[in-house]
Amino acid sequence: MSPEKQNKPFGTWPSPITPELIGGSIRFSDVQWAPGSGRLVWCQSLSGKTSLLTQLGSDAPYELSAGFNPSGGVGYGGGEFCAGLDGAVFADKDGRLYFAPYGPGSPRALTPAFGSSANPKPMMNTAGTYSTTKVRV
Repeated sequence: MSPEKQNKPFGTWPSPITPELIGGSIRFSDVQWAPGSGRLVWCQSLSGKTSLLTQLGSDAPYELSAGFNPSGGVGYGGGEFCAGLDGAVFADKDGRLYFAPYGPGSPRALTPAFGSSANPKPMMNTAGTYSTTKVRV
């Protein structure tokens, strides 16, 4: 049985994001819902290291970026990642785009090692999935 909802004044409801957490140098950015699911995907920075994390429902959150640094390296906007149905595409600090599956597996490069990218969002097609054969940058 789920608890009954209660209306509370702005800022007085219980939240896992506490002032202590914010003050502890953890920064949350670019929070997105994966299309068609209850999966939340977000970037989290601690002491200058950015990680891409995900959580489905009440499951424990886990890291998708596996040691990569999904900070994009571009400071004018565009986002650090894009959440899709089966995984997320993120722009690593090295300028390449990577696909990180929600299930087992490590992130894999989608773009070559030369050049750089600004925004992973054009990679997603209308079905909310990503092409691993044709890459639009």
